[in-house]
Amino acid sequence: MLRTLSKIIKSLQNTPMFNFFRRKTIIDNAKDFEDQYKIAKIIIFEYLYVWFEQIFATPEWKNIFADKPNMHREMAAEVMRYLLALEDARNNQDLQDEAIILTKKYAEKWADDAMNIDKDFRDFVIYTLRMDSVFNQYFNGTDWPLNDPRGKKVFAIMMKYGGEVKESPDPKKYEKLLRKWMLWSDTVNIIKKSR
Repeated sequence: MLRTLSKIIKSLQNTPMFNFFRRKTIIDNAKDFEDQYKIAKIIIFEYLYVWFEQIFATPEWKNIFADKPNMHREMAAEVMRYLLALEDARNNQDLQDEAIILTKKYAEKWADDAMNIDKDFRDFVIYTLRMDSVFNQYFNGTDWPLNDPRGKKVFAIMMKYGGEVKESPDPKKYEKLLRKWMLWSDTVNIIKKSR
């Protein structure tokens, strides 16, 4: 009877209910963060998309970008890439487009505005970068922020904007923060659908 119970417990240890009770390893947290990072990128893009959509809807900006109706989407994507230190995966020919050249030229300035205007957004971006940095340093070596090209960019962005963000990386706290932003995203989508 004891053997049977032991076998049942061992087989259940991989179910979500039992995983709740065991301590997560850094590997478990890294796997969770992989999915969380994908969600965070979408939320950061969505936030910037809404922000630029509002800004570029003003009469002044409407006149400037009258011939580029999707400029808010391009700018949101470029600022997100800048803030998360991501490479642009588009081919070289696409990068010659006038709108893309313009977004690349002003991405840092717009990122400064977004990060300085909204403290909650800045906290979310910096916390995401800190979590990303911790896992990259664990898997790629502690010198990742100093030797890896993306690591250097992440480090520079954290140095530039992270001074006011007091939270140190904690997977449980990050999950809570991500859930808060997921709720924001759901609310925005409900509002969009009701229009």
